[in-house]
Amino acid sequence: MFLVHNYKLEDIFECVLKFWYSLTCLIKQFLHKEGEINMSTPKKVSYDERVCRGEGTNYIIDNYITGELSQKVSLAISHLRGELWGTKNIESDRVYYFIEGSGHFSFDDNSKIDVVKGDVLLIPANIGYKMNGHFDAVLVNSPAFDIKNEVEV
Repeated sequence: MFLVHNYKLEDIFECVLKFWYSLTCLIKQFLHKEGEINMSTPKKVSYDERVCRGEGTNYIIDNYITGELSQKVSLAISHLRGELWGTKNIESDRVYYFIEGSGHFSFDDNSKIDVVKGDVLLIPANIGYKMNGHFDAVLVNSPAFDIKNEVEV
């Protein structure tokens, strides 16, 4: 697990630029396969096209890039309002980029990490964790999220 703390506005800006540049490169690299998005033709996924999971709970996920578009990467906006049971993904690495609020993560090895707006958290595959707080975060899974790889811990 890695946590990137920001210290100055310039650091936040640089972190955001690097994150979006890396994400763009990742998407271009992985989505350029036959039968998937041709990256020479951009694909916009609008708010109305997102696939929402968890409505009516304290953890809502708005999925924008899903396994139907790419098996290599998925992108969602996650909204946590409270506590989430323990989970781990046995296949995908996860990156959270916190765009609003704050939270607390507890991991299998009893380590704990607090996060705030502007932080980036990498959780490698097969690491169990619980989270609580009130935040919105960009969530990237690689390979793409697949519910069959999600395990409650």
